[in-house]
Amino acid sequence: KREGQTVRWHENGRKAFAGQYAGGKYGGKWSFYDTNETQVAEIVCKDGVFWEGTEARYIDGVLQISTYQDGKVISWEKRRTDIAAGTQ
Repeated sequence: KREGQTVRWHENGRKAFAGQYAGGKYGGKWSFYDTNETQVAEIVCKDGVFWEGTEARYIDGVLQISTYQDGKVISWEKRRTDIAAGTQ
């Protein structure tokens, strides 16, 4: 089981996300960063569930952001990373 703090990195060596595991599940606060290491989202997890706040992840080079309330997705959006990074 995963336990404690974790940090993952983008391919460019900058921080992608940071959070913690408790009993092998997501727990506490998680922070998410774009490829320039600017924080783009933060979420609180309860017993392995994204509970309150915003979560972000890259899928096929596109930043996808989901907002959660009471453990349910209430909105989401996609952002092209090349535009956000100013490399059109």
